[in-house]
Formats: sequence, structure tokens, C-alpha cells
Amino acid sequence: RTSPLLKDGVEVVDFFTRPSIGPENQSITFRLPFRSPERTLKDTEVEEEMKKILEVLREKFGARVR
Repeated sequence: RTSPLLKDGVEVVDFFTRPSIGPENQSITFRLPFRSPERTLKDTEVEEEMKKILEVLREKFGARVR
């Protein structure tokens, strides 16, 4: 599933592992560019899309926001 508001793909900005976060854990920072060619997006629209994305990441990978 892809959000119609998510444009230009997802970019990995930072990736690291450290003993302090556990040997099986990784920290990944993504850039997610949300845009609409017709109008300015509302914060609530982007927040709703982020909730959906985070839920998929939790379900598939056990990801969590820190």
C-alpha cells in the first residue's frame, strides 16, 4: 500500500546499530515527502498517513518510534 500523498519515494537518511540499543536492533531514519499538486496539506492529513505507515511497520517488522 502506498499513500497517494507520499511523493518522490522514501529516502533512508540515517542507519546505525549500537550495543546501547541492543545487538538485534537497528535505528533507521527515513525522509517521507508528502505533497499534493492541488493544495497545501493539513497537518491532520499527514499525521493520519504517518499513523498508517507506522502501523504497517509495526505489524511487518516490529518497528517502534523512539
